Amino acid sequence: MTVRNRLGIAIAVLFVVMALAGAVTLSTAGVGAQATDDPGPNVANDTGPNVANDTGPNVTNDTGPNVRITVGATGTASAAPDLAVIDVAVEASADSADAARAGVANNVSGMREALTEANVSDDQIRTTYFFVQTERDGDGNTSYYAVHGFELRVPVDDAGSVVDAAVAGGATRVDGVRFTLSEETNRELRGDALASALDDARADADAIASATGVDVRTVRSVQTGDGGIGPVFAEDAPEDGTAFDPGPVTVTAHVTVTYEAG
Repeated sequence: MTVRNRLGIAIAVLFVVMALAGAVTLSTAGVGAQATDDPGPNVANDTGPNVANDTGPNVTNDTGPNVRITVGATGTASAAPDLAVIDVAVEASADSADAARAGVANNVSGMREALTEANVSDDQIRTTYFFVQTERDGDGNTSYYAVHGFELRVPVDDAGSVVDAAVAGGATRVDGVRFTLSEETNRELRGDALASALDDARADADAIASATGVDVRTVRSVQTGDGGIGPVFAEDAPEDGTAFDPGPVTVTAHVTVTYEAG
């Protein structure tokens, strides 16, 4: 091989080595650019906005005021009674059970006739109890006692005359007279009592809310309880004729109300 040929081969090898060195340098520079461009924007976009959106509003909404206030209240309403309820009984004693029963039946017939004359209809008269029982005295003698109890429901103004008529007709016992309300009047007064109780409950709830720095928003639940009717009982009747002067009857209602406040 001549000197010229050897020189040509050496130059060719030198060019190949330089070309390979340049390729390695370019590849290394590309890796550096990728590392610089990718992590910056990705880290900022993933962590910044996501953390702010998830924690800020949710915490505020969940931890705001959400209060329930439960109060109980009682309301009343009163009116003059419009119904008198009279409890009477007819009694009889005899030597046999059948004779005692017959004696009661005879006296009941007389009482009913007297009540009819006093304008008391059959639907105003109700049987409340009836029994016949054996009785023995201290000497061991046996007798029989029978009793038939009735409830008479009449207008208040007629109560005295009805008592007199029942006793005159055969009633041997007056167990009591009470003055109360008809079903219709009771319903009306109960509505008034409930309205009064609800007003008192709202006033109490507003006072509690004001003291605790919140406002009553709405009613969540209501429970009611029946306080009943407070009837008026008659006092002893005068001897010259029965008359009554009853006072007002009161209806009571209870409520328990839960309010939502915030």
